[in-house]
Amino acid sequence: MSSKMGRNQRKDVINNFMPNDFENYEDYFYYLHLNQKVRIMHLVGMLGGLLLLPYAIYTLKWWLFVIYFVLFYGFGYISHWIFDGVVSRTAAEAPWKSFIYATKINLMCLRPKYVKDLDEAFYKKYPFVTKVFPRN
Repeated sequence: MSSKMGRNQRKDVINNFMPNDFENYEDYFYYLHLNQKVRIMHLVGMLGGLLLLPYAIYTLKWWLFVIYFVLFYGFGYISHWIFDGVVSRTAAEAPWKSFIYATKINLMCLRPKYVKDLDEAFYKKYPFVTKVFPRN
């Protein structure tokens, strides 16, 4: 495979690996978020939602909470569809774990050097993921 894999190619192979191919669920979730563009869209959605959340809590307007969740999950959902060609199934399998792990990954994106080192360690631990997310 080429060093750059497009959406259509990734769509066909991303689900070749499942949670039982990884040491734990968190590693599987991280695998699904190796695409930098997906991570950035997740971060934008989370930050957008967090900007709205204090006002939603202050006013207690239910529709503001809906917008918060649409921003938080919507950007993630759309990012997987646009850049990976599939929608992550993790929310259906473990919604609270997915929320916690997504938040953790989003916050890590604020420290690019840390993420780069984490990615390096991840690729060493699971070299087979280069079939889906080739190294740049």
